[in-house]
Amino acid sequence: MILRVSLRRLLQSAAILLGGLMMLAGLQAQTYEAMVADPATWPAEVEVRATTKGSVLQGDKITGAMLVGTGRKLAVLKLRADGVVVRSGSVTVLLPVEKTTLVVAVAPDPAPAEPAVSTEEPAAKISGPAGPSGNAAPTTIQRLLVGRLVHLENGVLKPFDIRRLNGVKFYGIMFSAGWCGPCREFAPHLLESYRSLRNIYPEFELVFVSNDRSPADMLAYMRDEGMPWPAIKYGEGHEIDEIAQLAGPGIPCLVLIDSEGHVLAHSFKGSDYVGPDSVLEATWRQLKKSRHG
Repeated sequence: MILRVSLRRLLQSAAILLGGLMMLAGLQAQTYEAMVADPATWPAEVEVRATTKGSVLQGDKITGAMLVGTGRKLAVLKLRADGVVVRSGSVTVLLPVEKTTLVVAVAPDPAPAEPAVSTEEPAAKISGPAGPSGNAAPTTIQRLLVGRLVHLENGVLKPFDIRRLNGVKFYGIMFSAGWCGPCREFAPHLLESYRSLRNIYPEFELVFVSNDRSPADMLAYMRDEGMPWPAIKYGEGHEIDEIAQLAGPGIPCLVLIDSEGHVLAHSFKGSDYVGPDSVLEATWRQLKKSRHG
């Protein structure tokens, strides 16, 4: 009799536990469905929790597979019902959601444990006081540059906080190198123009893409010219297809794009070189137009 009662209670407890797990799974599914439908909740990056096989994408078509190792932090491009689309180098990959920290990164428990606990946005999301509304989704350019930017600090290159690009609507992508004489000649004018532009239009940022021969040469060039803007890590600018395709056949080459990567002005018109000065002029016009209509 005692054995039958204990067994019945054990089965009841198991049923309650199973029901709770099913309810939790249902809530997680609803949460992920809501995230897929709302780009504002997408994180800037996710970390791979365990080595997994991802599907290589060309557009929306699966063209192959690749292994992605544990601990890799990858920029999020899109959330789909069948997984999270990330950027791994120059490759677009679809990963199983359960193999990433996606849910933790996007939807942490909003209730603080104690009243004194900070309610700042989680670090994995691109957010911060300098940016637009916390509900704004990261832009295409922000997603491309996550984990790839550095800047000069006390004479050395340090990681650049991607949240500092919050609110940036226009980018000047500057292809240049220290060994290039015309680049050196243009640098003082670029620095002066940059300071003036940023003073009036903080929604503009410049990003340096190095054509130097080594990381040491890139650092020396940035030091020499006192570059206050961020730079893509040495060698990585040409690994990002969307950035690499902006490069012209020569340097200095300045390209004005919007936050979604649309080209607004270029140092080259076809094979004709119109130069970076023409792009600076176009930048002033574009910023004034966007601000005042």
